[in-house]
Amino acid sequence: MTRWRSFAVKYIPFWLLLLSPLFLFPGRVKVLVLLALPVFCVLNKFETGHFIRRTPFDWVVFLLLVMVLVTEYATFDLNFTLPKLSGLLFHITIFYVVVEVVRTRQGLKHSLILFFLLGIIVSIVGLLGTDWLFKNEVISNFLRKLPKVIQGLPGAETGIGPNELAGTLLWFFPLAFGILMGKKNDEFYNGRFNLRAFLWLTFGVTIFVFVLTQSRGGWIGGVVALVFIGAVLNKTVRWLAGGATIALLGAVNYVGISTVKNLLVSDTVEGMVGNLGSLGFRMEVWRAAIWGIRDFPFTGMGLGTFRRVARVLYPMNVSPTFEVPHAHQQFLQVAVDLGIPGLVAYIALWIGVAYLLWYTWHTTTDGFIKSVTLGVSGSLLGFFMFGITDTIALGAKPGLFLWWLFAFGVGVYQHTLMEERNHSENPHP
Repeated sequence: MTRWRSFAVKYIPFWLLLLSPLFLFPGRVKVLVLLALPVFCVLNKFETGHFIRRTPFDWVVFLLLVMVLVTEYATFDLNFTLPKLSGLLFHITIFYVVVEVVRTRQGLKHSLILFFLLGIIVSIVGLLGTDWLFKNEVISNFLRKLPKVIQGLPGAETGIGPNELAGTLLWFFPLAFGILMGKKNDEFYNGRFNLRAFLWLTFGVTIFVFVLTQSRGGWIGGVVALVFIGAVLNKTVRWLAGGATIALLGAVNYVGISTVKNLLVSDTVEGMVGNLGSLGFRMEVWRAAIWGIRDFPFTGMGLGTFRRVARVLYPMNVSPTFEVPHAHQQFLQVAVDLGIPGLVAYIALWIGVAYLLWYTWHTTTDGFIKSVTLGVSGSLLGFFMFGITDTIALGAKPGLFLWWLFAFGVGVYQHTLMEERNHSENPHP
């Protein structure tokens, strides 16, 4: 019995990978798979002495889960929220599983490799299943030649949204770039398997598909992420980035805010749904989201219900035939889903991860940990910029990778604490 239990606990990441389609594409019967989560926790308790590995964010996650229960009570239809609920519980479980795995250097290395492998798969699926927008003529000519092989995915029946794909890919290529540009380390550069080439492959594939999305918010986030990584590592890049920022602000002041706004709202599909993809469209959605937060400040509307509730309660100057899936701003979306207490928890999670990464970067002397810290910081910063005008809602399928990045942030911090402890015990090795 003990041997069987040890085997089951050792391969929990593998079992979750096998069960992931049931979590991400739930149904009334498939939802029973949620029972696997407490089973894994109980098995882990018998084997390791704890249900889950403690992290600095346990109370934050607990508050999020409490608000999930509260908002499930307030939602208009439990079945409608089931996909987001199942997804969020799965993502939080992945967070704790990855935190457990990355406690060792080998575990961190293997988790990164799996993360990047999934990034390549996401890119390929996106390349063959995205409902592209045709803006830039050169890119559009290429996109028209692509076969749309993957269709009918639950939640994306007409195709994957290019903006959502751009936000997802922001979690991959800055991380790969940060590790590549960081200090050379044995974990990724020695051995029979050429991991350096694998990192370049991941970076190349993900950024190529990312550019094809033509997501302006995504592009801004990607540029900020890559410039940030370069600026941290190189003084010249810092000066160039500072000069470019000043020049950009001067240019905006010279041409005027109204001209910049017109550039932002310009879009090739405006005739279909008003100002789709534009600042004007987003302002309509943001206004509805703010009304929703005012009306449901403590309970939220319910996970993923904004697309239905907003249309019924709040008038928007957007064609009724066009579905508005979310609030197009990550913090507004969390407040709409989980109320203001849920928003406080989500903001605390971001601030906490930022602090752990900052502390790790300024404390560790380990080149491998430092490189991973830089890459995770770049990916999260890029997505944060993307989240100013768009979002990937809590519980949405791609959100798995955001929680995985949060776990990497906790992981590098844990390694730094172990490094400090070893140094204090052996100050003169």
